[in-house]
This record gives sequence, structure tokens and C-alpha cells, in this order.
Amino acid sequence: MNNFLNVLKQAQDLKGRISELKQKLEKIKFYAKDKTEQVEVVVSGKGILLDLNISTEFSSDFLSLKSKIKEAYDEAKFKADNYSKEEINKVTGSIPLPFDLKSLF
Repeated sequence: MNNFLNVLKQAQDLKGRISELKQKLEKIKFYAKDKTEQVEVVVSGKGILLDLNISTEFSSDFLSLKSKIKEAYDEAKFKADNYSKEEINKVTGSIPLPFDLKSLF
């Protein structure tokens, strides 16, 4: 019975930490630029595009612009995903979970 109560307490603690992490991921921002630094994107910790900045010196065609935006977004999303994974691992610690917590975010 004592073991069961410990599991319930761990689950309750985990629920609170997950809630805090969700709020943190909504507020944190990740910035990335393309290789030429003409396009910059900002994404949330959840990978949502928050801002897009294009240099006034940009002089390429539309397809080039599209490629630069994708490049910058992919880099920012990669940063956000890695951060999220690290934070989830901190929250769960050594608690064995039978599912991927990423689906909760």
C-alpha cells in the first residue's frame, strides 16, 4: 500500500511539473538565421513560429527566400525540440513512463 501511495504522489508531482513546463515552453523563444543572415525566425518552445524578419538587403528571388525561411525555421525548431526534450527529462527524472511525454505538449 505504501508503494502505491508513493506512485500516486510521484504522479501528482509530475502533473504539476508538466504544467509548469508547458507554461515555460510557451514563453521561451528560440532564434535562428539562415546562413547568409538575411532571414531570421523566432519560434516558441513548442516550435510555433512567432516572428519572421527579412533583411532589407535581401535581393534574391522568391524561391531563394522560401528556402532561407525554411532553413532558419528548421534550425529554430531543432533548438526548441532539443530544449523541450532536455526539460522533459529533467521533469520526469528516473520515473519510468510507458509513453512519450512530448504528446502532452
